Amino acid sequence: MVAVRLSLLSLLLLWQLTLPGCSFQLRDSDSMSDTALQRIQLQTEPDTDSAIQRELRARLPVGVELESVQRFVAEPEALGREVTLVLGSTQKSSKRTGVSLLGETTAEFIRWTQPYQILDAQGKVLVRDQAFAYRDRRIDPQGLMAAEQELSDLNRQMAQDLAQQLLSRLRYVPRP
Repeated sequence: MVAVRLSLLSLLLLWQLTLPGCSFQLRDSDSMSDTALQRIQLQTEPDTDSAIQRELRARLPVGVELESVQRFVAEPEALGREVTLVLGSTQKSSKRTGVSLLGETTAEFIRWTQPYQILDAQGKVLVRDQAFAYRDRRIDPQGLMAAEQELSDLNRQMAQDLAQQLLSRLRYVPRP
């Protein structure tokens, strides 16, 4: 009986090892290394979250240059860049989803919306959309320091999610 189980487990293990690799891509394994983009111009509103901008810079592959500008200029010297990523104002909202008997917030739903446009070198809009990030959090009214740290961590994670979404969308920009 034990020998039969052992041989079945061995056979199952051998079968799993011989399976070909999966063809799906994990969310964070999305890289821009296979894209033809080499230069991206970044234009932001004053109230675009700075953490999103930092995450965009940190996640770009080595060969892709990110240039920050105040406004879009469609001039001959601008034609060296391939696309302009225009980030609108980051919209942040939170909604109370739980309240204690004393009226203190015990849970909330946090939502960030990042409007963006992708322009070609001549200023033509290729993509106009929004990226979203959502989080739920529980708040212990007795542990306000921990709640603030958790909020800081959630904000960082949401900025990372939005940056990843933007880079994924840049990867599939339609080429003229």
